Amino acid sequence: MKKRTSLGALRDKLYVKALFYPRVYRIRKSTKQRLRNIGGGAVLSYAEKREINLFWEKYGVKVKPYWYKLFFVRAEHRIPTYIPDDLYYSKILPKLNNILHRRAYTDKCFSDRIFPSVKRPKTIIKNSHGIYYDGSGNIIDLKQAIEILQRADSFLIKPALDTGSGRLINICEAESPETVSSIVKQYKNNFIAQEIQSQHADLALIHAQSLNTIRVISLLFKEEVHILSSVLRMGSGGARLDNISAGGYACPVNLSDGKLFKEAVNRKSEWVTRHDSGTVFGEFTVPSFAKIIAKVKELHQGLPHFSLIGWDFAVDQEGDPVFIEFNVSPEPNQISCGPTFGDLTEEVLTEIFIKKSYDEVNE
Repeated sequence: MKKRTSLGALRDKLYVKALFYPRVYRIRKSTKQRLRNIGGGAVLSYAEKREINLFWEKYGVKVKPYWYKLFFVRAEHRIPTYIPDDLYYSKILPKLNNILHRRAYTDKCFSDRIFPSVKRPKTIIKNSHGIYYDGSGNIIDLKQAIEILQRADSFLIKPALDTGSGRLINICEAESPETVSSIVKQYKNNFIAQEIQSQHADLALIHAQSLNTIRVISLLFKEEVHILSSVLRMGSGGARLDNISAGGYACPVNLSDGKLFKEAVNRKSEWVTRHDSGTVFGEFTVPSFAKIIAKVKELHQGLPHFSLIGWDFAVDQEGDPVFIEFNVSPEPNQISCGPTFGDLTEEVLTEIFIKKSYDEVNE
C-alpha cells in the first residue's frame, strides 16, 4: 500500500509540534517558578541523579533534574520512572495518540454517536460548524434554538471543542429571553447546551453546588485497556465548577476499591485532609467506582487512535456512570498519583523509544 508523501508526513509533524511546544514552554516555566515558590523542592543525592540519568540513558533521552526535585517532594518512593512533563507532551503523548484526529473525536456534539451505550447529560441544543440542532438531532435555525433554550429552567452551555479547566463554561438559570439570545450569539459556532446533570447523594454531600466528577486515565496497550490512575474533582464554596482552578479540590482514588486517599490538593497546592464541607477525604468512597472503570474499559476499546485518554464521569442519583467528556492530551497526575505509567513504565518507554512501535501507525 502506498504511503503518504514525505511532504504530507512533514506537515503533520510540524502541526503536532506547533500544538504541543507552546504548552511545553509554559510547563517548563511554571514548574521552575513553582520550585522557587517552595524553596527549590527536594534535594537530590548524587546516587539519585545517577540513577535517573542511567534510567533514561537506556532510551536515548536526557532529562533535567529539576523535574525530580518537584516529583520527589511528595513521592513515597523516590524512583526514576516519573515522566518529566516536557518529555511527556513533546515526545510521548504524540506517539501514543494520533493528535491529527483529536478535534473530530473529542467534539462534544458527536459524543452521542461515538458512545451510544453510555448515559450523558441531556442535550437541549447544539451547534456544529454553524448548523443548529435540537436535542433529537433535528436541524433548526438560530431563532428556534434560542426559543428552545428560553423554555429551559436552567442549562449548562460550553464549547464543543477544547474546554480544558472549565474554560468558557456557563451555567444559566432563569435567564431573560434577551440574556439567552446574547449568550447563544456569544458562542457563535461549535457549542452545546445541556440540562444540568443531577448527581449521586454521596457526591452531593461533599459539595452540592457543583457536579463533582471522577477523572480516570486509561492506556490501551498491547491489546488491553489498563487503568493508570483516578482523581475525584470537587467544587468548593460557591463555585459551580469542580476543577482546582475554580477553587476546588482534587483527591486521588484508590483503584482497587474507589476509596479516596487521605489528602486532596487545592488551588494553592496545599494538601489537606478535609473538604470545606467537613468531609474527611480518607473516609469517603466514590459511589459506583467499579461501574465507572468497567465503562472506561468498554469505551476505550473503540478508540484505537488514542492509546492514552483522560475520562470525566459523574454518577447520577441511580448510581449509574454519566459520561461528561474525554481528553486525549490528559495531564499526567504524577504529583498526586505517582508515575504516569506505573508498573508499565519501562514497557511503554521501550515501545516508544527503542522499538519505535508507534512511529509507523501514526504515519
